[in-house]
Amino acid sequence: MAHGAVDERDDAISLLCVSGWSGAAAELTGRLVAARDRFERTFERDPYVALETVGDAEIDCVVASYTLSDLDGLSLLASVRAEHPDLPFVLVAADGSEAVAARAVSMDVTEYVRVDRTGTDATDLADRIATAVSERRTDPGQFSGPGNPLTAVFEEFPEPTFAYEFDETRGAAVIRAANDAFVEVFGYDRERAVDSEVDELIVPPDRQTEADAVDEQVRAGERVDATLERQAASGLRVFRFRNIPLAEADPVDGFAVYADVTERQRRQREAAERRHQLERQNDQLEQLISVISHDLRSPLNVAAGRVDMARRERSGETESLDTAAEAIERMDTIVEDALSLARTGRTVTETESVTLASLVDACWGVIDGPDATLESAVDGLRVECDRGRLRHLFENLFRNAVEHGDGETTVHVGTVTDAEGEPVGFFVADDGPGIPPEDREAVFEPSYTTSESGTGLGLSIVAGVVDAHDWSISVAESAAGGARFEVTDLDVVDD
Repeated sequence: MAHGAVDERDDAISLLCVSGWSGAAAELTGRLVAARDRFERTFERDPYVALETVGDAEIDCVVASYTLSDLDGLSLLASVRAEHPDLPFVLVAADGSEAVAARAVSMDVTEYVRVDRTGTDATDLADRIATAVSERRTDPGQFSGPGNPLTAVFEEFPEPTFAYEFDETRGAAVIRAANDAFVEVFGYDRERAVDSEVDELIVPPDRQTEADAVDEQVRAGERVDATLERQAASGLRVFRFRNIPLAEADPVDGFAVYADVTERQRRQREAAERRHQLERQNDQLEQLISVISHDLRSPLNVAAGRVDMARRERSGETESLDTAAEAIERMDTIVEDALSLARTGRTVTETESVTLASLVDACWGVIDGPDATLESAVDGLRVECDRGRLRHLFENLFRNAVEHGDGETTVHVGTVTDAEGEPVGFFVADDGPGIPPEDREAVFEPSYTTSESGTGLGLSIVAGVVDAHDWSISVAESAAGGARFEVTDLDVVDD
């Protein structure tokens, strides 16, 4: 069996890092290069230029941040997949969310990495990237020419692989050699595997009809790329099967490559289940919103109209009617807050890059607090989020500070950074009475309030916005002795 010369690029792996200089992908690829000498890194901040680079250069793997300047990482992944469906692609999120992960998996991302403060194991990730690159580089052309390449292939190729020959006497495809990866993943030792019929060893009984069709294609010299369920020693597993036909003069008919995609299939199923669950929860919330906005608000409007009419008709005592009007107004406030709570609790599926400084100013402008003061220090901070829901968060935190203050409240908004000084979120602090330590977890529960006029839903709305984005929130004492709310684990956008 003949093989050509080994590609000079076999040892080096070229990584295209699409990220800002201090972005999540830049930090991760730096650790990948440090972990493996064979990795070479190229930087590109502009995602559109990155697409041209992928088309023009010999790139082995794209490693991209989710948050980019003009195009998010999922859009970049979609564009790469349209032109290069098998190019390894690693999507890196500074914090990430289940919604982003689910969409990435559904788009066949090679790896989705959520970089938290403890870091990601660069060595394991480097090995998985190397495996994906080696799989993609496998080409039937490299198995033509004189010589016997079996030893090199089985020693170097990371996926389970065996050489097969169609034995006319036995009327079946027979395994003639198997590499270490096959022995490890399938769990059959070489003594059992070599000289065994392929279908007899690894095809489940209920998959024989499917296997017969695949055998027919392979025997005809066709290239097959299919997802198949096969029998390993430990049980059924899912593989991406590809065959590499060889020339008639070669001692075997070809190679069979089985990439184990069992875990990927499981993640895709879980992602689909999560999407279905989120859609069902959102549908239930829509029904609740409809009930609250129509079935409750309509009777309240009728009652308010009747009370107002009665007050105009009675020129004398209206004290009882005034009390009824106040009760109706109170109920209307509760309905409005309940609507906000339901709407903000839905899982975020669409986001945009939002500049916090301008949003904070806009939210403060609707707060009824003529003697209150805002001091904002979040210039340059941009986050990936649902703008409308983040607005609800700020408005409720501002309203909470003003309502619990003495009228001349000062509210501070600033940036929260990690140990390296990188922004990871923001805080809202005031100089009011503060929140006792024993109450700091309970403040986000519905109906918790220390105000006679409050509904107790304001901070529940805040918690709903945080949960919907998969962020984190904590309560502490501010420098002035008031309350300090910290919202962290945000997707901060690189400048």
